[in-house]
Order: sequence, then C-alpha cells, then structure tokens
Amino acid sequence: MKTTQAQFAEYEIKGSMFLAMGEFDREVTDVIMHLMDTQTDELPVKEDHVQVVACVVCIDEPLYFSLAYMNTGTSMFIFLSIDEISADAYLDLMNENKVFTQNPKL
Repeated sequence: MKTTQAQFAEYEIKGSMFLAMGEFDREVTDVIMHLMDTQTDELPVKEDHVQVVACVVCIDEPLYFSLAYMNTGTSMFIFLSIDEISADAYLDLMNENKVFTQNPKL
C-alpha cells in the first residue's frame, strides 16, 4: 500500500501575527494556517523586501486577508502580519497574482 506524506513549508510567524490571528474564529485561522503550510514554497523570493499575499476564507461568508512576509531565499521564511482587507483590495492583489488559492475541500 502506497502512503503519501504531506509536504509542509518551514517558516516562522512573528508573535504579533499570532496575537492578531487570535482575534479570528478558529475555523478561519485553521484555513489560513493550511494555506500557509501548503503554498508558502510558491511565493517569490526578494531580498530585503516585505511582500504581501492575499487569501480569502469562505466559511459562512467570504473574509479577505493580506499576509505580509519576507522570503529572502537564504534565511527562514517569515510571516510578519495579517490584516483583514476589503474585497476590492483582494481583487487588486489577485490581479497582481499575489493570492493563495483556497482548496474548495476545506
């Protein structure tokens, strides 16, 4: 029988981001953490630049978030902050191809 292993990215989350995530429902943070675990490796590398990626969490109604991060390629990937954003801001980031895509099975 063939078994599969889940591939998870290694990253660090700043303490202030953990505190901010505590303000959201657990279902929401579970989806965000899953997106971070499974899609971090796909984010671009830029030296000394804070970048932003957006995500949408659809539980009862869509909630839109932006995640600030640093990915230098040579050190640990770091998520810096999370903010709830408007649908328009999400669409702007989607047009720039800066979004995590949510698996519809979640």
